[in-house]
Amino acid sequence: MIDVAVLGAGAVGLWLAGELRLGGASVVLIEQALERSPHSRGLNIHARTLEVLDMRGMADVHVSEGRAVPTAHFAALSARLDMSVLSSRFPFMLVLPQVRTEELFAERAVAMGAELRRGHHVTDVDQDDGGVDFAVDGPDGSYVERSRFVLGVTGLGVPSGRRRESHSMAMERLVRR
Repeated sequence: MIDVAVLGAGAVGLWLAGELRLGGASVVLIEQALERSPHSRGLNIHARTLEVLDMRGMADVHVSEGRAVPTAHFAALSARLDMSVLSSRFPFMLVLPQVRTEELFAERAVAMGAELRRGHHVTDVDQDDGGVDFAVDGPDGSYVERSRFVLGVTGLGVPSGRRRESHSMAMERLVRR
């Protein structure tokens, strides 16, 4: 049985897979898209995030590939925020397309032993006391897997009992259990 199935191979899912592998969990990442989108949803990495990446030995590669910006605009403020006053090894905001961040996170997760399945779509999830069964449509057909835990980080909702729930509805249902 798989320890953890992570549904969604965006930045959060890929990072989570690497962290779970650090803890010794077997991890399968299920991603509906066959290929990573060439379009970035985000560009900025803040100092605190760089500090966390640094704890995992990943900050330097991000910084070397990005552009350090010492001041940044925020919302409708008329003045720019001065990042150079931060008490951090990274007193700036780093500009690096999310596409590249996801590539780096994917390389890390897979190198650590996570399995990444692209072009697979979870169609149903059923939990019992022993684990979670999840039905998947993949490029080679449909199949059912079992894991101890399923974590949905797709941002799109959670398949459940032949219907899709919003994250808030799914969380409310889980909290009531």
